[in-house]
Amino acid sequence: MFKSTLVIMIDSFRYDYLSEEETPFLLNFSKALRMKPTLGYSSGLHPIIVSGTYPRTNGVWASYYFTTNSPYKWTKAVAPFTYISYRLNRKLYDKVRVAIKRLTKRISGSTHMRPRNIPLWLLGFFNHLKRNAFEANALGNIPTLFDILREYNIQFRYIGYPKEKTDLDVFKKSIASLKKEFLFVYFFQLDSITHKYGVSSPQRKNHTKWLNNAVEKLVKRFIETHDEWNIFILSDHGMCDITGVLSIKKVFCSIDVREFFDYIPFYDSTIARFWFLNKRARLKIESRLNRLQKGRVLYQEELVKYGLNFIKKDYGELIFITNPGILLIPNYYTGFHVDKAMHGYIPEDQTQHGFFLFKNSDSGIEILKDEIKIIDIFPTIIDCFNVDTIKEKVAQFIEGKSILSLNETDF
Repeated sequence: MFKSTLVIMIDSFRYDYLSEEETPFLLNFSKALRMKPTLGYSSGLHPIIVSGTYPRTNGVWASYYFTTNSPYKWTKAVAPFTYISYRLNRKLYDKVRVAIKRLTKRISGSTHMRPRNIPLWLLGFFNHLKRNAFEANALGNIPTLFDILREYNIQFRYIGYPKEKTDLDVFKKSIASLKKEFLFVYFFQLDSITHKYGVSSPQRKNHTKWLNNAVEKLVKRFIETHDEWNIFILSDHGMCDITGVLSIKKVFCSIDVREFFDYIPFYDSTIARFWFLNKRARLKIESRLNRLQKGRVLYQEELVKYGLNFIKKDYGELIFITNPGILLIPNYYTGFHVDKAMHGYIPEDQTQHGFFLFKNSDSGIEILKDEIKIIDIFPTIIDCFNVDTIKEKVAQFIEGKSILSLNETDF
């Protein structure tokens, strides 16, 4: 029988934030498991959490991907002009950026892709993911947690970004929605606070304390509202203080390759992705990257381990990851601005680990492990539904495994 379920996800909450000083309720709620993510940002981690599939299977990883059908593809024809405007006059360049966005809206009817700090001469090679993982049919043929709830007519509500603007908004709406059979609550502001102020900052600690209190009120009210229940409290990844930068464009100054003509780069905050227009460019860039001390190229063995061994190369023909604490400068999100903290490093680094808590009104459920992989969160939630038809459905595509023991259940 389906039990009322509350899932609370907190963005960027590190495992070691759990403490008597900052989070007494969370620390003592249940056995705390270390949650190990895979490589990537929220755009790739959230689909894993709600589907139990890796990016190689669900097709979603980075926010921006390489395509021949970019809404900005027409800008390739004016690439020399946009480059010259950048070199000559930054104010003119900024005006050109605004004009391009407006004109693109007229041409394509939509500008869901924000140019951010992507060089204008490269805009025409990229597109942006249109949907987030919490929308209906977000992953196409791969059903998400929310698609399953819809299919089986289970009343649910998702409360969080992007509809809500603050964690306080999330809390208020959640308190008013506790009667739902399934409630998914996403607190997201800790991420931006930690980016801005750092892991050890008073601002981060104060918000963590606030989250602990907010979650405590939600959980207690939820338990009072329902006789039988499942409660999951988790985070999607951790965070690492910035200790240095890698000036990525300067890396290629000493080799004879040209951006736009020989290769197309996309510089995320900690990950550099490349597409090549000739073999010579790949050899030179790969060789240069392999000599760097602040990061490394990811090859097939690691790509398989992280679930990033795509058949298509929309997310990069070559992927470079910086060492924990190193930020790419400039990158296509913050430009030359250096945040205090960042995520998106190798998942083996403990600063990237989140947490996972579970409690159930049924004392017959046992946690089998001391840690959980991000791929195992979805099957664990489904396991607690205790509905055989749902389990049979998801068993056809999930890549993770439940960490719970439900008497004779082996899912």
